Amino acid sequence: MLKLYVLAGIALTGWLLYLLAPILTPFMAAAVLSYLFNPLVTRMAAWHLGRAGATTVVFLIFALMLVGIALVLLPVVQNQAMLFIDALPKYISRLQELLLPWLEQHFGLSLEVGGLNEAK
Repeated sequence: MLKLYVLAGIALTGWLLYLLAPILTPFMAAAVLSYLFNPLVTRMAAWHLGRAGATTVVFLIFALMLVGIALVLLPVVQNQAMLFIDALPKYISRLQELLLPWLEQHFGLSLEVGGLNEAK
């Protein structure tokens, strides 16, 4: 009977964590960032910068790094997305060439699928 209560407690805890995830996520992110940056802030605070000043400097540097990474990655992602969109009709037609005969052979389905550039 105890095992049933333990399993019910675990299930209830998991369900509550699932429901509260949007609320708890920022707190978890803050805990991870504070854990990661605490040694750097402590070292900078020892240089007579003060804990609040050191925290501000560390997070400004972190924010600038994130902006720099985003500025470098966004053009690459945009280029890859455009290449994918340009190749998408080829991928769809290739999938139709492979999938439709397989469906007909294995399941006896006869599907009529019009092409993307097909005029009626």
